[in-house]
Amino acid sequence: MEPNQLGDWCDICDSNELLSSTFVWRTKSICTSGNTNPFRKTYWLIYERSHFAGPYILLSASKCIDDINQYKLSATMSILICVEKLTAKWDVFVSCQYPKRPWREFSPVNWHSDYKIISKSGT
Repeated sequence: MEPNQLGDWCDICDSNELLSSTFVWRTKSICTSGNTNPFRKTYWLIYERSHFAGPYILLSASKCIDDINQYKLSATMSILICVEKLTAKWDVFVSCQYPKRPWREFSPVNWHSDYKIISKSGT
């Protein structure tokens, strides 16, 4: 059975600092969308706590996880969309898109200059 075939689901298209409480504790599988930019790879940072804090996992485009508990996450509370900025021999540098502050304001998001380094050998 593929993830998200049964049960509740939500579709997140942009970064979100606090997901609906309806989905926070019930989400067990996660699938990321496909890569929309042919020149830059898209990544998704999925955080266990709100406001992009706590343990996280990084997923590339078009990836699915059947059980977030296997990655030691007990919830999915916030999500960041990131794009690849630079690829070194063993590392990828990504720039992540944070929602404009104050949080929950209905306005465009800004690209934040914070970079995360991820290992190509990880998820």
